[in-house]
Amino acid sequence: MKPERDPPPGARRLAAWLDEWHLERRLQAADPDAPPARRAPIRYPAPRAGAAVRAGQIRLLPPATPATAARPVYVAVLAPAGPERWQVAPFGRFATPALPGEYATRRRALPLSVLCAWNAGVAGAALLRASYPAGRLTAAERRACGALLAAAGGGAPPPADVARRTGPPLVHPLDPRHAYVEEERALWLEIGAAAAAPGGARPFDELRLAAEEPEGRYGKKGSGG
Repeated sequence: MKPERDPPPGARRLAAWLDEWHLERRLQAADPDAPPARRAPIRYPAPRAGAAVRAGQIRLLPPATPATAARPVYVAVLAPAGPERWQVAPFGRFATPALPGEYATRRRALPLSVLCAWNAGVAGAALLRASYPAGRLTAAERRACGALLAAAGGGAPPPADVARRTGPPLVHPLDPRHAYVEEERALWLEIGAAAAAPGGARPFDELRLAAEEPEGRYGKKGSGG
């Protein structure tokens, strides 16, 4: 009898991610009357004044859209993308990389476990100024994100030490990761829609004022909940 072989790393990573995906779906199904879009939005304290936006920062986006109000969304600030605009990459909502463009940071903080370079987008400076500084990328994380962005743009594949910490390829048309990709891309659609609202970037600038409303409206100041 031949000994059973261990599954390849890609299969193990996919199985781990699928476990997280199905658990999330079960939790949502258990509470059908409170989907994320209808839950009470997250309340954060006002961001500290004087925290200039810089490349390499990790920031928690303010609750300006349905996605950012339903769950904490952290982004890594990568590089300037024009006047008052920055290229950023979000961190994922699962602890396991789902795709080749997702990198396991191995940080202890669950919301910062996976950096989603494939979902990099452009955020306005007004939105980022209304966000909350939450740390900085390490040199290894910046290198990995740059390598994944270059590979996605048709450049060389990422080095082996980076590739070992990414998710498996997306091949099968019925793979639930297709649905996941569409859900995560919606982040930028919502941000774009909010920025295009009457008044331009004003909704983001007004978040600071909303967070500083009297105590009776949002609870104790600085509680974050």
